[in-house]
Amino acid sequence: HSFPTRRSSDCSFRKKLVLGIIGGILLIIFLVWAFVFAPHATIVIAARTTSSSINTDVTIADNVSTSVDKATLKASVATQSDDISQEFTATGTKNAGNKANGSIELSNESLSSQTIAAGTKLTTSSGLVFVVDTDVTVPAATFPCGNISCATPGQTNSNVTADKSGATYNAASGNLNGAPNNVNATFNDPTSGGTDKIVKVVTQADVVKAKQTLVDKNTDDVKNELKKEFKGDVIALEDTFQADYSKVVSAPAVNAEATNGKATLTGEVVYKMYGVDKSEVDEYLNKTLEAKLDSSESQHVYETGASKAQFQDVTKTKNGAQATLVATGHIGPKIDEGTIKSEARSKKFGDIQADIQSISGVKSVDVKFFPFWVSSVPNDVKKISVEFKLDESN
Repeated sequence: HSFPTRRSSDCSFRKKLVLGIIGGILLIIFLVWAFVFAPHATIVIAARTTSSSINTDVTIADNVSTSVDKATLKASVATQSDDISQEFTATGTKNAGNKANGSIELSNESLSSQTIAAGTKLTTSSGLVFVVDTDVTVPAATFPCGNISCATPGQTNSNVTADKSGATYNAASGNLNGAPNNVNATFNDPTSGGTDKIVKVVTQADVVKAKQTLVDKNTDDVKNELKKEFKGDVIALEDTFQADYSKVVSAPAVNAEATNGKATLTGEVVYKMYGVDKSEVDEYLNKTLEAKLDSSESQHVYETGASKAQFQDVTKTKNGAQATLVATGHIGPKIDEGTIKSEARSKKFGDIQADIQSISGVKSVDVKFFPFWVSSVPNDVKKISVEFKLDESN
């Protein structure tokens, strides 16, 4: 009756042994991680810096590269196109009635024939304009008696049509001005046939106003959409917003009759806005600040100010804008991160603090160890991080 008890004890012993072995392995793994892989140190250096203001005029364009020497910044461009159809009211009027017409006699007193081209405008003494319908040649003067005492002007007739519609052009008579030298023009009979019919027409001002209404109505929404088109971290220049309506036309066209006084704008409108990627701004500001350093050996640009940079007095141009770039950068002592890591290996907090604070321009030093039981910096530089904090108190 004692055998089952022995077997149970043996089984319990084996379980404890296995668990002990597993626990030992886990402990070894933990110790290796804790003292070989996990240790890490972060050295935080607060450096005294001075602010440096930048206020400079720049040319922003998509066809230039960023250059401090040329004062240029490479621009990003966002575009969007929309097909539009917008009805508007035509406000112009014109007389669409029939044009008066008549016949004139042309008399040429010169010694050579003269040709009057179709479209030549002749004006009555009251200011009414009539247009010659077809090319007409007026014969030269003749001399039946063989000398100048009996000169006979060359004569011919031509049809003319009023320059504009309307009954005002009826009953015109008398001489007309505008014929070539030595040629006289006179109505044969009073003109007739002109009638009045006042209709609404589209004016250029109507089209401009309708386009502007579209711009005003859509501007805010389109600007927001264009901002979403920019790739990366871009400073959008809203003052460069453009709306190209060159492909938008009016139906009916300008000066054409608008049935019921209504017309429609249709076509494609292209919207555009320029911006500058902050990486371009950062590059420009960094080079600008570096040029201000007293000594490249002892000073360093800690912050260019690109994150808070602004463009003021923006004036849009064909390919971008003219603007004033305003930013504040920070300059401080030049501290080599690689040297700091190398010299901090295996040292404790106090030693590191004393070494680094002896560097001119360093205000304070802190060392953060991980995990909490670590009290000295690892010997491997890959396990050492260096962070810089700006102190603008001086």
